[in-house]
Amino acid sequence: EGTAKILDYFAKNYGEESEEPYDLALTKTHASVTFKKGKKTITPGSDVLYDGDKIKVTAEADEGYDLTTLTVNGTAIESGDTVTVSGSLTVVATGTIQSFDLSATATNATVTVTKGGNAVTPGENALNYGDEITISAEADQDYELTALTVNGEDFTSGSKITVTDDVVIVATGTAPSNDSEPES
Repeated sequence: EGTAKILDYFAKNYGEESEEPYDLALTKTHASVTFKKGKKTITPGSDVLYDGDKIKVTAEADEGYDLTTLTVNGTAIESGDTVTVSGSLTVVATGTIQSFDLSATATNATVTVTKGGNAVTPGENALNYGDEITISAEADQDYELTALTVNGEDFTSGSKITVTDDVVIVATGTAPSNDSEPES
C-alpha cells in the first residue's frame, strides 16, 4: 500500500496523470467568465480539469447588461463561487440587456419621445440600454415652452440622447406675458 501511494504521488506531481482529465465548456452571451485554480487562470477546452480541482468561477455581464444566468452543469451559482471538479463542467453565462423607465411630465405642453421614428410610451422598462431616442416638446396653444429638462439638465427640443439610465423629462409651458400698458 505504501508503494502505491508513492507511485500515485509521483504520477500526479511529475507528469504521468493517474486519472482521466475533464473538459471545461463555456457558453456565454453578453458576459465574460474567468476560471481560476489558485492563482492560475484556466482556459476552457478539452482535458483541462482533474478530479478534485477547486475552480473559482467569476462572471460579469457586458456593459449595459445584467447577469441573469450563471450555471455549472445546469445548477445556478453566484459569480465568485468555487466549484469542486468531479467530472466535465459546462458553464453557461447570460447577460440580458438592461431596461430603463421613461417618465414625462408636461404642464401646458406636450412631450413626444421617438425611437427609430416610432413613438415611445412612457412607463416602466420602456427603454433599453443603448437606445437612441429623440425628445421633443411643444407648448400648448396660447403658451410658450419655457422649460425642458431631461434628468434635471436643460435640454433642446428635437435633440437625441443615448439611453444609459432612467429618463425623466419635464416640460413647462407658460402663458406669454402681456407687456402692453393697461388702458386707463
